[in-house]
Formats: sequence, C-alpha cells, structure tokens
Amino acid sequence: MTDLRGFAGKERPDRWPPTRGRSRPEALARSLDTLPGVGPSQRSKLAKLGLRTLRDLLDHRPRDYQQAVGETPISNLFGEEEAVIAGEVRRVSVRPTRRRLTVLKAAVRDESGEISAVWFNQPWLADKLQPGTKLRLRGQLRRNEFHVRSYDLDGAAATADFAPVYPASEEVASPRLRTLVEGALPHARDFGDSLPASLRARERLPFRFDALAALHRPRDGAEAERARRRLALDELLLLQVGLARIREGTEEATAPALGKPRELVGRYRHALPFKLTPDQEQAIAEIDADLATAKPMQRLLQGDVGSGKTVVALYALLRAVEAGKTGALMAPTETLAEQHFLTVEPICTELGVRTALLTGSVKGKVEGAQILVGTHALIQEGVDLANLAVAVVDEQHRFGVEQRGA
Repeated sequence: MTDLRGFAGKERPDRWPPTRGRSRPEALARSLDTLPGVGPSQRSKLAKLGLRTLRDLLDHRPRDYQQAVGETPISNLFGEEEAVIAGEVRRVSVRPTRRRLTVLKAAVRDESGEISAVWFNQPWLADKLQPGTKLRLRGQLRRNEFHVRSYDLDGAAATADFAPVYPASEEVASPRLRTLVEGALPHARDFGDSLPASLRARERLPFRFDALAALHRPRDGAEAERARRRLALDELLLLQVGLARIREGTEEATAPALGKPRELVGRYRHALPFKLTPDQEQAIAEIDADLATAKPMQRLLQGDVGSGKTVVALYALLRAVEAGKTGALMAPTETLAEQHFLTVEPICTELGVRTALLTGSVKGKVEGAQILVGTHALIQEGVDLANLAVAVVDEQHRFGVEQRGA
C-alpha cells in the first residue's frame, strides 16, 4: 500500500478516530471567513488570489517546499540566518501600533534560555498560545527578538522538517496561507474520490483526500511528488472527459472562418523583440489551421512558466481583431488579469489595437475595445461579447463548470 501520511510528519495512530461515512462536497463551498482569524478585510485580500471557499484553499497547491532546518537552542541564536526553535510559551501580550497593525509577542523558553517571539497582524493566535503551550517556530533573530515566519503547535514539525510555500501576495504571505490550509485540511475528505476502487488498487494509488493531505503536509519531497502525481491524474481524467463531451457537443456546431493571417499579425511578429521558437511556430500554425475552418476551435496550450504562452495567445486574439471581431482573455484572479493586461496593452497600443481591463473591482469602458482582458466579470450579465471570435482562458481548471461553459 502506498504510504502517504503527511500532516506535519505525525505518525499514524494505532487506531484512527471515527470518521463520516461519506464526503460532503457542499461543505467545500463554505466561505473562508468560517476559518479562525479570517474577517472581512482578510477575506477580501484572499479573494484577490482567487481564494473564496474552502475548496479554493485546498486546491491552492504549494509552488515549492522549504527544506529542513535543524533546531537551534535559544541561547545559540546568532545573526539573522533562518532558524528553528522549540519551547514552551510562558506569557503572551497583544498590542496595536499607530499604523493599525497588531503585534503579538510570546515569551518562549527552552532549556537554554528565553526569547520574545513576534507575530504581526495575527491577534487571534493569542487564544492558542496559552502559557504552557508547546510550539515550534521558524524565523529570524532581529533586534534580540525572534520574528516568526511559520509555526507548529502540539508536537507537529512542519516548520523544521518540510514545509509548503504557497503562491502568495504582499497582502497575504505564504506562512499565513499555510496556517489557513492547516485549518481547512479536515475538509479534505469532503472532496470524495472520482477514481474507481479497482483502478486505485491496481495502480496502488492513494485516496484523493490522503493525497491532498500529503501535498499540503508532506514529510519529504518524494511524498509530495507522489501526492502531486495522484492529483494530476484526477485533473487529466477530468480534462479528458470534458474534452470528450465538448467534442460530442460541437460536432455539428459551426463558427465563422477567419481566413488566412493578414497584415496585423505580420506587424505583431515584426514588433516582437525576439524570434519565435519552433514550438511557438507550430502552435501558431495549428491555430491558423483551426481558424481557417468553420469548426469551433478547442485547443489546450501547455508550457512551462516563461515559455511564451502569452505570445501565442495574443497572436490568436489579434487574428480575431484583424477579421473585424473581438478577442477576450479571461484569468481566474484579478491579480493575474492585471498582469496579463500590463503585458498585452503596450504592444496592442503600438499596433493600434484598443484594449480594456474588466474585473470585479475595475469597471473600465469596454465599448469599442477590440481585446478584452479580465476575470469572470467578462461573462457576467451586461457585458456585450456578441462579436467575440476568439476566447483565451488562462488556468481553466480554476473556473467553475458554469463559467467554463459560458
């Protein structure tokens, strides 16, 4: 049997506690403000990362993992190198600052000495850090205080052994996301499992909820990779089923043919400060072949970060513009949509193509825009996309079924 324990390095108990007989997918739709410490302000900041529900949070995969750091006695802390300390809480204080921040300090003691551990903007932690609480902290020594980056309570060891690093923002740091995921992990079982039991047994695959737990709390890189591969299999299976259904539903569908490439995309190619790679040329050739027919195009553009996917996507959008129609690029989060807009807007302006950004918080003028960039706000009621010819959806798996279907 594949061994996927996870959960901050804790060993399997002799006996598991009783569990529910079935998953509850509806529980995953709960708002993140049901987690401790998430109020209206933080809920808004999380939404900018595309995180609104427990499902979103558990699907927010680590981009990397912190390597193990050995424990250091408090009396041996020196300089500002990252370190891990373990000890017991002696006392706790919370105070506001003039800049509307909150500083939480806990006196932590081990056998060698005592130090003040500092957290910023996490006042709710005071309820957990009662005197006598055992904890493990990872952070840096600054001005004789230990500034905490991540922590574990009750004997867990993720701060020292192996810890996930999440895609984050300036407003919500990765350690905070790690804490929130920890609080949401009990809901991993609510995902259920789409793979038949016979397939799991034959391929020696873990349950989906075990893989989620191991992905967020692996003991080492090998365990994280096994979990990633199990979840990737789910995504590939879902994608293949979805594509099969789309093919079945679009066999009789038609779309206006855009003809051959014209002068606009020629100027676009000339304006690029680099030569397209063979893979980009192949992708563009296949797009051109699709757009020349009266069949709807359904393509998956796949590539590593920095491989030039946006260059190819913008080419497809400009094909729509030169045919007198509109192109749209939809991203799952406001941050990603803004990044895409900042990438495509300068070159579109140089080409004389009008662009517009539309998100939940940015309500720009879309009338007359030839290329629209935005979030799911693009497909909300009141946005006129009647002349749409090419749509590019970034990270499609992060949209809901209804949004994909639109």
